[in-house]
Amino acid sequence: MPTQDHVRAAFRTEEARIMYDRAAMAPGAEPQDFGTPLPVTYDRDSLLQQLASGQPTELLATAGVLRWSQRPDMYLAMVCLAPRAETAERYRMFVMHGCDADSQEVQDKMSLWLGVFSKRPGASPVLVARSHEAVSVPVSWANSNIPQPRALDRSAAHKPVLRWPDSWRRFDLQPYLLRPGDTEQGWAVAVRASWDEEYKGGGANFEMLYLFMMDGARLRPVFARPMAFIKTESVGAGSERAVSETVNMLTVLPEMRDGYADIELRERNGTWKRVFKWSSVTGMYE
Repeated sequence: MPTQDHVRAAFRTEEARIMYDRAAMAPGAEPQDFGTPLPVTYDRDSLLQQLASGQPTELLATAGVLRWSQRPDMYLAMVCLAPRAETAERYRMFVMHGCDADSQEVQDKMSLWLGVFSKRPGASPVLVARSHEAVSVPVSWANSNIPQPRALDRSAAHKPVLRWPDSWRRFDLQPYLLRPGDTEQGWAVAVRASWDEEYKGGGANFEMLYLFMMDGARLRPVFARPMAFIKTESVGAGSERAVSETVNMLTVLPEMRDGYADIELRERNGTWKRVFKWSSVTGMYE
């Protein structure tokens, strides 16, 4: 019988192997690059009041703060709210990390609120920008090379979307400078999320990328697309496992539109690629 290590080794890319490792973890079992546990200069309740003012304290599941590598004097922050007090209490009791829902039903989805803080040496953190609401932008699967999960909403003509993830995973600290020349607010805040599907004899994991830009004191979404996919399944009458994967990379291009750089998704070890351009009509990359 193949072990987990054998299955992991069958994936071709390091990104797929990391996805497999994360998918194999119990929900909330390990820190997943959201900056948990908190640095000593930050407090859970204070973060809740600043990022999600008015939301009930008893729903706060986790809070995280992580130094932003593109802006050494700034920190990325998040609070994760559960739909019920019992779920949040379990997170606190067992010191769980991440932001993973109990199920994929709408009544169980977790709410993610984001912020950016400035922190000068010897001074208290200052909130610079926040999302002003829970992240709710749907992920568009239109014209994607990533296989489609069963949960896609196809009610919008020719634009299948995933309404929400079942797990908010981590801050993506890759450098995405979407407004070249704007060193203050030109960097994108990037978040990775995932969606799992299980079925007889195997399962699949989908990873999505969300990009947010600072617009004054507001963090607003500008991009939400699928980035990667892994699948394991039983083959034949024995216990052999077959794996498949599709992994995309995002590159910021020199071409621009309305002050925003074009971005390209390109399949690693493949030929598929697609360029996204800024749309001043939708305020998103299309």
